[in-house]
This record gives sequence, structure tokens and C-alpha cells, in this order.
Amino acid sequence: MSQNLTGQLQEIHFSRPNEAAIITAGIFELNNGVYDGQAISRMKTKFGQLALKQNISAEALSFYTILMKPNVGDDVGRSIATWIL
Repeated sequence: MSQNLTGQLQEIHFSRPNEAAIITAGIFELNNGVYDGQAISRMKTKFGQLALKQNISAEALSFYTILMKPNVGDDVGRSIATWIL
């Protein structure tokens, strides 16, 4: 899946350098073997910090909103694994 996610992130171009840096960091992490969920979580945190400071463009806010949407299948799968362990 990281190849697919990497490709999707490479399609995103934000005009603000701080927002573009978050995407670049996500791509770098994925290319270096970081699990998709970890990379997404880090991007959520960084975009969330920008949103809290109200220092986020409309495009980045839209992307952040998409990132924050729950993925029920993935979330339930992770929580079940946690219960079993």
C-alpha cells in the first residue's frame, strides 16, 4: 500500500512551504520503510498543529479533513489486534 500512498502524496502540491514540507516528509518516511499508518499519523499531527494555529491554507485544511476521516475497517482491525496482544 505504501507505493500507492506515496504516489498519491506525490500528486499533492501545496504552495506554502511548511505544508509542502509535511508531504515531502511523509513521502520520505514511506520510501524508507515507515509503516503507512505511522506516516499518516505524523502528517495528521503536523497538519493539526497548523490548523490549531490557524496557519493552514484551504487546500491543506481540505487534505487534513480527509486524513482525519475514520477508516472503520483499518481502525477495528488494529483495535482487535491490540485486544488479542
